[in-house]
Amino acid sequence: MAAKKIKKATKRVTKADFFRAYGVELKKDHIQAPWGEWVPLPLTWGSKTLCFGFSTLAGTKTWEAVFNGDSIRISGTCKCQCEHCYGCSGRYVMPSVIKSNTWRTVAARVYQEWLEKTIVAQINWGKNGHPLKCVRVHITGDFFSPEYIALWRRIISACPDTEFWTYTKNPDAENAFDDIDNMNVVKSIIPGYGFNFGRAGYVINLYKELTAAGIPTHICRCGIDKNQHCDSCGACRKLGRVLFLEHGSDYKPKKDPDFAEFCRICDSPENTALM
Repeated sequence: MAAKKIKKATKRVTKADFFRAYGVELKKDHIQAPWGEWVPLPLTWGSKTLCFGFSTLAGTKTWEAVFNGDSIRISGTCKCQCEHCYGCSGRYVMPSVIKSNTWRTVAARVYQEWLEKTIVAQINWGKNGHPLKCVRVHITGDFFSPEYIALWRRIISACPDTEFWTYTKNPDAENAFDDIDNMNVVKSIIPGYGFNFGRAGYVINLYKELTAAGIPTHICRCGIDKNQHCDSCGACRKLGRVLFLEHGSDYKPKKDPDFAEFCRICDSPENTALM
């Protein structure tokens, strides 16, 4: 009698097992932090960008926050305090958001080894077993120290199948990732001009001067198209100069006399070709 073929059972790796291999305990999409709390995964989904990103407290201001059940005062991670910082207004000043960005800021400053392992695990587990397609480093916040820059260098190098991008006002971070192919830095400060965002007329003039100088520059269409998302545009993942319409303030672009020209340039073949 012919021997029956026995199909060897293979154990499916669970998400918890995957994270545990990185030294991180996970339960119901929460992870156990070194200070004892169970907190959400560090990268959050952005409904406007349709990608994942990491946030810390923004600006240079001192935030009143709650960490591990205690009230604390903690400074933001940016090198400057922008006048119209969206990360210091709107939903980012809701207590629940401040609390989440506070533990991420503390982890980035104090528990870097744990944070690194957790972010790498989350990226490489990804969605449905596939690594995340793209990650924005800092939805709010910025690079605040050489050690923190080194942390992200290690994370990005450990996730070669994922594209990363960031914006920075820290001169030390502008060229810190030039040797890593899957990371792009959009420089938020443009020497001789100012920031890479502003009202329509400012952005138009800046765009014309940079392109006239032969510098590939893209104007983000998020200011005119509510269906424009980061996952369908590669500009911030490949260019050093991307310009944005002012947001996070009381500015009403549609009432600006320069808005029509701004829209024309955004929709021009020269601009959309760089997406």
